[in-house]
Amino acid sequence: MNRAETTAVMTVLKTAYPRSFTNMTRQEAEDTIQLWHTMLEEYPAKYVNAAVKSLIATNQYLPSIAEVIERIKLLNGKQEIGEVEAWSMVKAAIRNSTYNSIEEFEKLPPEIQAALGSPSTLREWALSEDENSETVIASNFMRSYRAKVNNIKTIDAIPQNVKALIAEYSGRMAIEEDKHE
Repeated sequence: MNRAETTAVMTVLKTAYPRSFTNMTRQEAEDTIQLWHTMLEEYPAKYVNAAVKSLIATNQYLPSIAEVIERIKLLNGKQEIGEVEAWSMVKAAIRNSTYNSIEEFEKLPPEIQAALGSPSTLREWALSEDENSETVIASNFMRSYRAKVNNIKTIDAIPQNVKALIAEYSGRMAIEEDKHE
């Protein structure tokens, strides 16, 4: 999305939520447009517009940038799997994981794989004979899955240019650590 498209989005928001923009100076308006542009520039304007329109239809107050990004992802079909549904998928995979844990692990969605860690987890659970431990395993998995999904959502919401800076910084830190060893 370019700056002109961002300005158009902000005009729509100003029209829909006039009280949020009263007493705003020209400089504050420019700063607001710049911030929204920086945060939303990687998304196509049509998706941002659709997200903003759907938020206007449901929100009484001016939506935040985070709400717009979240709505873009929702409208683009990026639905997350709930923890109970994720556990059902894991439970089905466990049934065949005594000898086929790698294949079963690879069939699972990436976020479930991340919560499990490795195929060996499926194999260990398949080999456990204690029926009572299933409740504990399920509870622990769902907690781990919920945390992993929240982490993925947080990382996914970070703009690409910020992710690039983080990667660059991480690379420099790794090089510095190698120099000191």
